[in-house]
Amino acid sequence: LIPSSDYHLKSRLSNFFDFFLQVFPGHGAGSPCGKGLSDDLWSTIGQERSTNPSLQIKDKREFISYLTCGQPTAPQYFRHCVNLNVVGAASLRDEVSTVKRCSAKECLETSGIVLDTRDAVDFAKSHLRGSLNIPKGGAGGTVIAAHEGNFAIWVGTLIPHGRKIFLVAYPGEEDVALVRLGRIGYKASAVICDSPAEWTSDGLDVVTHSQLFPNTPCLINDLTKDDSHVIIDVRTPGEYQSNHLNSAVNWPLDSLSEKLTTADRSRKYFCYCASGFRSSIAASSFSARGFDIVDLVGGFATLNVTCPAKTVTGKVCPNMKKTADQLVKDGHCCA
Repeated sequence: LIPSSDYHLKSRLSNFFDFFLQVFPGHGAGSPCGKGLSDDLWSTIGQERSTNPSLQIKDKREFISYLTCGQPTAPQYFRHCVNLNVVGAASLRDEVSTVKRCSAKECLETSGIVLDTRDAVDFAKSHLRGSLNIPKGGAGGTVIAAHEGNFAIWVGTLIPHGRKIFLVAYPGEEDVALVRLGRIGYKASAVICDSPAEWTSDGLDVVTHSQLFPNTPCLINDLTKDDSHVIIDVRTPGEYQSNHLNSAVNWPLDSLSEKLTTADRSRKYFCYCASGFRSSIAASSFSARGFDIVDLVGGFATLNVTCPAKTVTGKVCPNMKKTADQLVKDGHCCA
């Protein structure tokens, strides 16, 4: 819905006073299809009218401004999905079942992109040169943990529709990744079925990149004092402006490829996001282009809590503290 239509829907909702009339959203937290979307899987009309900030706004222009201000650029796959919804999509089950399984050596004989869906730590230890790492996560795309991000949206943002995709996944998780690709109208050309050890034995170009686990203040002190490298914040401009690491520059992930075309290859780069998901994607993009890159595991959430004095505001953000605590609980910000 366009914002004006949203406003008319808002007006209609004002006629309801019902905490029993349930609403099941079409999109969840992290989706660019809305603003400030809750991670609740359902709500009620009455609950939303009482707590949803947009429904407190009376003026139409103010309402439209609120919904559109600060929104990211629509991912490139949106247009394709609109057309697909008009003409109708093929059976997702059939699409998944027809994807062939091949060795990495076979796949690399054809031009395409290797999409590695393993977690950031395993990817950093061993991957095919030129691979793009977008971790699939384990929640199926419905409930998104901080360290899991949104697999499908970032695939659709960074990989042009129609490009050949060769999928790397953990054994037994290939079909899950294929289904999640299919939900945005993407289909892999093949699944790479052999292991990193077999890639090496086949003589393929298997590489690594560095990770830094920012658990101790001394590491961050050294990082912010040394101006021989570049610290890259790959979050959105709004996130960056709210607070960031001293000396960090903002290269948002959705436009990172443009920055890398002119970046100084003689420098060493460190990158971070909010929790570590986007930075793993960014690090793989740097690595694919031959840059010396270090991924700051745990993201700004961990940096902000570990060393708030090294950030612009000098304060710990409550949301970052909450995220950092969850990362620690899940074991995603320590070596």
